[in-house]
Amino acid sequence: MIEITKIEFKENHALVVLSTGESLFLPHEGMKIYALAAGKVIDHDEYGRLKEESDRYSCYRRALYYLSLRSRSVFELEHYLDRKGFSKDSVREAVVRLLERGYLDDYAYAMDHIRRKRGRRAVGRNRILSELFRKGVSGDVARKAIAEYGTELVDEDELYRLAAEKFERLKGKKDGVRKLVFFLRQRGFESNEIRRVVERLSGEDTMPV
Repeated sequence: MIEITKIEFKENHALVVLSTGESLFLPHEGMKIYALAAGKVIDHDEYGRLKEESDRYSCYRRALYYLSLRSRSVFELEHYLDRKGFSKDSVREAVVRLLERGYLDDYAYAMDHIRRKRGRRAVGRNRILSELFRKGVSGDVARKAIAEYGTELVDEDELYRLAAEKFERLKGKKDGVRKLVFFLRQRGFESNEIRRVVERLSGEDTMPV
């Protein structure tokens, strides 16, 4: 048998300290449902129910904290909570609850990811798509977000500046054009975009040889 040795009430939950030295975090409504009080003795079955309740509550609070730092994909959140040791049922319940409340949304996450990328150095559609896939965003959702940006996703002037900087470092090096093309492909740009910027630089007689 296990005894409740102390209960500390917080703003949103209660800390229930057990005679085993373990502490459980329970929402206030859970305290009323189980009629918990210091000195109460609980059996194994009730302990199991309280443990599950504590895991679900702690999992949801941890998920909210993780999302408060920045937006996350469903996959990222599930992976994070799993690494924190929460049960699969608690993780699943937290994800469903967050989806229902609009705190978790892969499409909104993809749009936010693209906005952040657009605020840095020029990067192509293929690179962004690959990054979203690695974050667990489905192909349909990722492509929909990219399509939302349309031609605004890749700014030709930004691409030109990126390519020109790389050109400058390739001057005098063997196979400079090939290395430039490879660099731009690694940045996720499409063949037609690469061809246009290479032709533009070729016309300025700045191409490395």
